[in-house]
Amino acid sequence: MTIDAPLVLSFIYIFIISNTYGWGLQHDKRYIIFSITLGIIYLLSHILSLIGKRVLMIKIKILLLFIFLGISVFVTTFSFIELRQRTSASGFINDSALQTEIAGRYLLLGKNPYVENYVNTDLAKWPYKDETGNTLNPALYANVTPPFMIALSALGFRIFSRLTGSFDIRFLLLVSYFALILLGIVKFGFRQNLLLFLVLVCLQPIFLMSAMQGSNDIVIVTLLLWGLYFLERKNLLLSGILLGLSVAAKQTAWFIIPFYLIYLLQHYKRKQFITFLLPYIVIISLFYLPFMLWNFPALINNLIFYTSYHPYQNLPIHPIEGYGFSFLLYSLGIVRSIYSQYPFWIYQIFIGVSFLLFFLKLQLKKRMNIAYVLYGSTTLITIVWFFNRYFLVSHIGYILVMLGTSYVWTLKTEKLEN
Repeated sequence: MTIDAPLVLSFIYIFIISNTYGWGLQHDKRYIIFSITLGIIYLLSHILSLIGKRVLMIKIKILLLFIFLGISVFVTTFSFIELRQRTSASGFINDSALQTEIAGRYLLLGKNPYVENYVNTDLAKWPYKDETGNTLNPALYANVTPPFMIALSALGFRIFSRLTGSFDIRFLLLVSYFALILLGIVKFGFRQNLLLFLVLVCLQPIFLMSAMQGSNDIVIVTLLLWGLYFLERKNLLLSGILLGLSVAAKQTAWFIIPFYLIYLLQHYKRKQFITFLLPYIVIISLFYLPFMLWNFPALINNLIFYTSYHPYQNLPIHPIEGYGFSFLLYSLGIVRSIYSQYPFWIYQIFIGVSFLLFFLKLQLKKRMNIAYVLYGSTTLITIVWFFNRYFLVSHIGYILVMLGTSYVWTLKTEKLEN
């Protein structure tokens, strides 16, 4: 039995258990039965390999995964959107996605989303509560989302509100999810590599559930992977544009930049490097420069220093939470409160820079491939997140997806089909 079968079964199991009491369709018994049935059929399809029909088996498995993703991602997400439209604007969506929707409307009204607070918006109705019982959501006073996602939200609101009468940012996330699946097909074809890509990346349960609730990590992953695909295919213009968009969409993408540049310097000549660099700089300038000129301190405080202070209560903008080093210190009593000040940035810089220098020194001795770009940048962001004030489940989902991609990306098809 190949590795994909136990992974698919375990991922479906995790997905069902995590959502038995979830939103909408997810806790419907018919949906749960469908998921279990699909998993059993997937397992039984391995019989085809035993009778010499391996290629047919792979195609059937891919079809089964397409069916599961179609129901679990697209149909379920639409059920969330429909439930939200019938109930409350602040329901059935995470607070980050809700804030990005509001920020997009701020932008359309000519208001700076990094200056305005969100106290008198639907975000204030979102049910927030931390471990101390505090119900004041830090997102009411700071927006950590870079400009591209806000501009995309504004554009989406303008288009969808006119076409359908309503807008949910997950319409755009579903487009990104479809583009990610399409990348797998274009990159790997209908072979074993695509099967593993669908399992390790598209079916990853934490990542899948985060996307359905409104996490924008799917946008970053899709932009980065398409950018790396075009980089590998020597289309440096499109690669530069896509990296620029990803860097303008979320801070997560910032950490791939040094690995990207080393790859370029090792594989391309100076003229080709400039072909990549010019569109990259233009895209970044297009989205960041207007907000820098509009209110530079507000932009920097929101995007970089958002964990260091609370502008209204003299408290850290984000409490300690999750599964990282910060919560370990809190649980041991070294940090007294989830709102205590503590220089986590020292660990992030020292350990992160040490790893970066060590890894790049190793890679400078040989030609870096795309898998190492993915692995190196993912390890670096893992270090930064682990030593941050918060290290959340959605972060773990992103890490697992990027590591899964780095594994599949350069894996030879011949080796997989033996």
